Amino acid sequence: MNLIHIDTRDADRKLKELSSKLSQKQIIVVTRMSMNRAIKKGKTEIKKSILSLYNIKSSRIDDSNRKKGLSVKLSQGNNLSAEVDAGHIPVNLSETKVKFKGVEVARGISFKNGQLKKGRSYKRSISTIAVQVLKAGPIKTINSAFTIGIATHYKTGNQFTTPAVFARGKRGKPDFKFGKSRYPIDSLSTVSVATAAFNTKAQEMVQPVVSEMYETEMVRNMNRLINSLPQ
Repeated sequence: MNLIHIDTRDADRKLKELSSKLSQKQIIVVTRMSMNRAIKKGKTEIKKSILSLYNIKSSRIDDSNRKKGLSVKLSQGNNLSAEVDAGHIPVNLSETKVKFKGVEVARGISFKNGQLKKGRSYKRSISTIAVQVLKAGPIKTINSAFTIGIATHYKTGNQFTTPAVFARGKRGKPDFKFGKSRYPIDSLSTVSVATAAFNTKAQEMVQPVVSEMYETEMVRNMNRLINSLPQ
């Protein structure tokens, strides 16, 4: 879903005099360059706004999967359209601010500069789990939630590590339905990156910055091109 709208009307009025010195092809090139720079800035600003409002991990916002994280579609050729899209797959609770007491059941490892280093710790919860999604929001306790650290794939039987938060229940609209013994065990999730990005406060932070960037880049690129023309 398109998160940012670049309104070119104010910039177009201010740049009318400069535009008269350039060909239509040159104007398209300048517009495309300026739009792409502004939309990249927009992605950065959206990420900053989400991180300022939500306890969502930076790596989740940057997920390269278009259905999960932020992605950019740049303007190309004569198509003067650029977009920032955000994924609608809900964020797992483990990718927010989760608190609980646990027993470590596995730990990842990594190599850096030939040195072995400890990676992420995977824990089995031994206490009630609490979560805070909004930084200014309440800390919510989920009595029936738990983590296991290591899971077994139901088809292959292979074990794998997982930080996911689980509960017995089923996904419903709009809420997860907890508790009943006949329900399966499922992972818990919260808002998607798209929902976080469309937060009114987030949009108020982003839109003015992008519009200003577009106008600034148009002026800079036009002057640069005009100054390079034969006198």
